[in-house]
Amino acid sequence: MVKCKKVKLSDIATVITGSTPKTSVAENYSSNDLNFFKPSDIVDGSIRCLYSSENFISNYARSQCRIIPPNSVLVTCIGIIGKIGVTVRESACNQQINAVVPNKELCSANFLAYAISNAKREMNHIANAAVVPIINKSQFSNIQIFLPPLPQQQQIAAELDLVCGVMQKQKQQYKLFDQLIKYKFNQMFGNPITNDKGWEMKQIGEVVDFIDYRGKTPEKTNKGIPLITAKNVKDNSFSLEPREFVSADTYDTRMTRGYPRVNDVLFTTEAPLGNVCRIPNIFEKFCVGQRIITMQGKQDVLVPEYLERELLTDRFQSDMWKHSSGSTVKGIRSKELVKLFINVPPLALQQQFADFVAQVEKSKIKLKTQISQTETLYKALMQKYFGNGGAAA
Repeated sequence: MVKCKKVKLSDIATVITGSTPKTSVAENYSSNDLNFFKPSDIVDGSIRCLYSSENFISNYARSQCRIIPPNSVLVTCIGIIGKIGVTVRESACNQQINAVVPNKELCSANFLAYAISNAKREMNHIANAAVVPIINKSQFSNIQIFLPPLPQQQQIAAELDLVCGVMQKQKQQYKLFDQLIKYKFNQMFGNPITNDKGWEMKQIGEVVDFIDYRGKTPEKTNKGIPLITAKNVKDNSFSLEPREFVSADTYDTRMTRGYPRVNDVLFTTEAPLGNVCRIPNIFEKFCVGQRIITMQGKQDVLVPEYLERELLTDRFQSDMWKHSSGSTVKGIRSKELVKLFINVPPLALQQQFADFVAQVEKSKIKLKTQISQTETLYKALMQKYFGNGGAAA
């Protein structure tokens, strides 16, 4: 084991707070000369090389901002704290980002990115979160990390880069499975907007039963029966986080409007509006919370796998937003939701699609296990290199 010295970021790097060239000056944005990074360009929970941004500035704007050299670490310090990326080429960034330019004789940029990532909890702790979380340049510059000799930094970063690369490829492949399901849906059922296959269209209220427990938030407990809320419907898939619970007594007194079943379709009615997923087979029983409606397709009319994808089509989502209301937070009332139309293909064709989805989901489960194992390896390595008082193997 090699003991490492503890240093401030300002001891081993130059910290640059970004700025935005004046948008009123057309010449600042007249050409795409420099990548101009914003927080949206940096992926949370992942350290990636930043090859390109969604926004650019011209060489004319150079005098109005600090230019960031290649192999610098960008860290978001306003809003979502601690999103991290490493620049590949000369660039600039806005004021929500601090750029850390390492002293090349003392520190490797990739190692520094992982070290700062390990300090994310500390950064969130010192951030002033009265309205929007923020960590200023002085606070950020004083963040301390353990710094082994440069050759060891490079070895550590190389090992973590390999593990992160595997993890990113696994997650990209996982997303491709969802694209495959969407492609199969369009192939089997045609364009939902033009309905080129001539399917019968019916209002949701005719073919779907609603189980609606909106109106009152149940009292929550630290443990007990799982509570499913709109927060668990993320990116049109079911998330175990956040984990919330109700007592057995609350469950018995609340669940009087019907019992949602595994594979029923969850639909968020506001904040956010229109997220959809099916209930996974992971709970023996559960309670349903606010801002969500459970949909059960009528027997011999709709299968859940088809209903889920139909609710995600651009045509349905567009109609849903047209019928939404609210000036600040958009939502849709159940009396408006039941009036919306969906395509209803033959049940046998829907079942073929459901069988295809089942096969894809088997592959997704295997891949998800692999992702979990890779994440566990990554966490173990981070603990090994950064979590033992600065001792690096």
